[in-house]
Amino acid sequence: MNLPILTETSHYLAIDKPAGLIVERNPWEPSAESLVFEYLSEKRGSPFLGIVHRLDRVTSGVLLLAKKKSALKELNRQFAEKQVRKTYLAIVEQAPS
Repeated sequence: MNLPILTETSHYLAIDKPAGLIVERNPWEPSAESLVFEYLSEKRGSPFLGIVHRLDRVTSGVLLLAKKKSALKELNRQFAEKQVRKTYLAIVEQAPS
């Protein structure tokens, strides 16, 4: 897998998604989901993989994916209840006016 894994547990993994890569699997191009699924399939047959949140194609950053249904449910709850803090950074050519 060409995506850097930032951390991996038995419940989830976090990857560094580059800009230009879509998150959800589709039949026309590679996606973060398809690349991670391929990586996990090499370890154990037909793994569960759930997308916890999304990042736009043009956005790079940390993407969290669940490896168990119970983990997906718990992580979704944490996002829904605003227990997860997100930080966004932007690189610009000049300060906004």
